Amino acid sequence: MLIYAKLGKEGRELIRWLYRTDMSRQTYISGISKSLSYRRYEYENGLEPMPPSICLRDDGTFHFSYSLFSSYLCIGKYELADGILTLRTDDGKNTYVFGTTDDGFAFDAAQSSYIPSYKYSGAAAESQCPVPDGAVFEFKGVRSVYDPIYDVAEYDIDKEGEKETLTLSAGPTSGRFTFRFTATEPSGETIENIFPADGWIAFSFEEAEGGEVYLRAKTEGGEDVYYRLGIKDGNITIAEVTEEGIF
Repeated sequence: MLIYAKLGKEGRELIRWLYRTDMSRQTYISGISKSLSYRRYEYENGLEPMPPSICLRDDGTFHFSYSLFSSYLCIGKYELADGILTLRTDDGKNTYVFGTTDDGFAFDAAQSSYIPSYKYSGAAAESQCPVPDGAVFEFKGVRSVYDPIYDVAEYDIDKEGEKETLTLSAGPTSGRFTFRFTATEPSGETIENIFPADGWIAFSFEEAEGGEVYLRAKTEGGEDVYYRLGIKDGNITIAEVTEEGIF
């Protein structure tokens, strides 16, 4: 995602053209990384340069962005029941609660996890919360986007005898860049994890002579860093390779 963000308008247009014309990549986009349909809500009356937003995906997941100053990746599963929207983050640390309104959802600070405050100018005497109690997130429509795909590989990541389809794609961003790592079983069952991409500008898979597939990440300084792949407790794991001579 970092490299995509830094390419500029012409570079991004080139990438879009490549995805439109590369039929093998289009197959993966339509088959694995399908278009994401989501409902977007925004709080427009705050102090943030970009309005805080809630994105509710059709698969029951959410992305809550409350401040550009925050590096916390606020993603997880949501529940909408009896007029109450509850967002629970994947790390198990935070819950955010909203009541329904005619136009969207109103934030309930008393029932929610703490949201940090920030100073929005050098002259500000006090910090202010970007999402105060009662802040209304208004519905902005249903949107559809696809995750730009970095690379795809076939590899038996769980060592159970069958190769999974591995996909690297752009992840959600909230003051922090991430990438999405998906492993799809031949049966169609999928494991998906989000990893931080701080300091990395490109991602790809690379196969060693023995057939093992590694994640290759290029740092901003141009150095290649390799990670060994695995599955543990139902999650994708990556561990930096420290031994010499693999490639």
